[in-house]
Amino acid sequence: MPMVDYRLATVDDAIGALHVASWHETYTGLLPQEMLASLSADSRAAMWTTVLGAPARPDGTRIYVAESASEMWWTT
Repeated sequence: MPMVDYRLATVDDAIGALHVASWHETYTGLLPQEMLASLSADSRAAMWTTVLGAPARPDGTRIYVAESASEMWWTT
C-alpha cells in the first residue's frame, strides 16, 4: 500500500470538478439527467472557494485531501 499524506484542501485542488464528476458517477439513473446536466464545475468551484476561504471554526467541517505519489483522494 502506498504511503499516504493528509492535508487540508485548498482552492487549487479542483474540488469543484471532482464534486460534479462524483455526482455524475453516483447519481446517473437515480436523479433526473437534466439536473445532472445543469451542474457546473465553475459554480461548484466558486462554492468551494467560499467554503475553503471561510475562517475555520472548531465545530466546522474540514475538507482533507489524501495524497500519494501516484494518486489523490478527497474526503471530509
